[in-house]
Amino acid sequence: MISQFVASLHQNGSAPATITSKLSAISFLHKLLGISDPTQSFTIQKLLLAIRKHRVPDGRLPISPPILKSLIDSLQTLTNLQYDQQLFKTMYLFAFYAMTRISEITWDANSQHTLQLANLQLPPPTEIHAPIMVRFSSFKHSTPGCSASIAIRPQHGSIYCPVSNMFEYLSLRGNRAGCLFLRSDGSPVSKNCFARKLRCCVAHLGLDIHKITPHSFRIGAATHAAQHGVSDSQLRSLGRWSSSAYSIYIRP
Repeated sequence: MISQFVASLHQNGSAPATITSKLSAISFLHKLLGISDPTQSFTIQKLLLAIRKHRVPDGRLPISPPILKSLIDSLQTLTNLQYDQQLFKTMYLFAFYAMTRISEITWDANSQHTLQLANLQLPPPTEIHAPIMVRFSSFKHSTPGCSASIAIRPQHGSIYCPVSNMFEYLSLRGNRAGCLFLRSDGSPVSKNCFARKLRCCVAHLGLDIHKITPHSFRIGAATHAAQHGVSDSQLRSLGRWSSSAYSIYIRP
């Protein structure tokens, strides 16, 4: 049964680290109950080794700046409410320029790292050239008490400016405490909601919905940064990577 479970995860595109994490949970429960741990069997360990050696290349495509703008433009056709148009426009821009994981901008029952309004530091309105500061108080692989901060700089005169659009969104959202990105009814934007909206936009543009996913913002941002001379150490810091895993995000 464990072998079939591992094979199913691999077939569905789960990364080796994700499979190992799920097996760790199964292993923990067996140990807690004082029963034999099937995940440590010779067969399972050899299966994991084979998966690590023959990992399927990540087929997800990067969202480039031109694709980002087209996705944003499509919202006018696909979204009726002004609030939702501004919400997803801001989320698309933020996901790209803050190089976020989907777990950082959306919420689900297992959320641990969702950004809150308090994580945003806005410049005074008079300082038009000042950036928005974003503090990630926790993120994937972060250690307790260790935070990371990045600056999102304005692009004056552009309708795709991440800073001016954040201000526009916040004027509609209000200053209520809680998750940074909220629906018009005050509920947090879920992972499924964000993924569905992106899928609609991608399909509207005639692009492959299986290759452009929420993670494509992060892939595109890393690729764009590398193409514009951002050093490896800077890129690793900006994307909050704990290892050299950032290198697989940089596409030709």
